[in-house]
Amino acid sequence: DRALGGGIPTGSISELVGPAGAGKTQMCLSLAVAAAAPISAGGLGGGVVFIDTEQKFSGVRLAEIARAKFPHVYGAAAPFDAAQLALQQLTGKVLVLTPSTLSEILQRLNGLEEALIDHGVRLLVVDSMAALARAEFGRGQLVQRQELLGQIASVLKQQAERLHLAVFVTNQ
Repeated sequence: DRALGGGIPTGSISELVGPAGAGKTQMCLSLAVAAAAPISAGGLGGGVVFIDTEQKFSGVRLAEIARAKFPHVYGAAAPFDAAQLALQQLTGKVLVLTPSTLSEILQRLNGLEEALIDHGVRLLVVDSMAALARAEFGRGQLVQRQELLGQIASVLKQQAERLHLAVFVTNQ
């Protein structure tokens, strides 16, 4: 939070860009833990939608980060049974989607608003947008790729503003 000046802003899109292996997915998992952790522990107590385009999401790593960040809730400082129950509740607040195309991301985003409201989603993560763009369009079809990316960005921005979400996107 200190490095980011208080965290990720709501109502807008934040983007993290870096090479493979730089820790972008780890940052996304850390943000997911902070958003889903209970308010009483210092989290936001909300739901998370994690759009995982490269199948790098790890529930095991999410739990490790939760234990390290909130040991009094999920780690050694908490009674074992309570920590296990808390971890189940945390992971239950994270919906992981694994689209295989940019078109599928757009389709899912367009049908997601009701679920975002119903589940109290506070964070929407797209890790990573560039992976699908490269896979789907390669070096050709630049106009079509840019048009589709623009539509996705527009939907993300509208949802962030309308629902006061933090939207976090990674790219290479």
